[in-house]
Amino acid sequence: MKTIAAAVLCLAVAAGAAFAEEAGKTPQRIPLQYEMAVGADGKAIRLTPDRELPEAVDQWIRQRVSAYTFQPATVGGQPQPATTTLYLTLAPAPGANGATGYRIEALSTGPKLVKGRYETQPRGVGAAYFIVEYDADGRTTKASVDDREASVGGPSFRRWGLALARSFRFKPETVAGQGVPGRGRVPIVYCVEDDCPVLLPSRLEDGANLGGEMVARSVLTAVPPAGS
Repeated sequence: MKTIAAAVLCLAVAAGAAFAEEAGKTPQRIPLQYEMAVGADGKAIRLTPDRELPEAVDQWIRQRVSAYTFQPATVGGQPQPATTTLYLTLAPAPGANGATGYRIEALSTGPKLVKGRYETQPRGVGAAYFIVEYDADGRTTKASVDDREASVGGPSFRRWGLALARSFRFKPETVAGQGVPGRGRVPIVYCVEDDCPVLLPSRLEDGANLGGEMVARSVLTAVPPAGS
């Protein structure tokens, strides 16, 4: 059986009942996403999770995110409101009385990869990073293989990967109500049975790791609270 095992296509599911179940099993890292609006003062003013969460978990996250300042983008030197996708990773941490709690291990902001499609399959396994550029409406304008890193697979995989990358749509960040064009470095891996190539870790100089979906730059800079 042939499968797609791309960070952009296979996202971890850890919310709601799954989160509660993990509390009684071996603790694991939990990736979460929120749609977030940030005021010109750099404070989060709206957070909308991308899936249903237990109320206590949601409130716990909101309290901690509210302590962050998100250095806002500017227009003409003036700070502006913005919207973005907030990517969080919760990690197990020692709690009171030997219980396991959670902490925010990673927090970043950026655009969101919305969807892609494919109608054919390559003739063998493959893995590569693709540089995908998009416009203010989130439409892909250019896609190319990132040859700065070694890739796996022949021409068939590269053609297939480029076709898939060109089909991507994005949810761009906005500044002052206007979409911001950008680019992302997206990992795509094609597996056959248990043969699944492994890519080297992504280049963080290209931006932040956004939930494993891609690496991209954000219009915001997250500043954690003092002492965190």
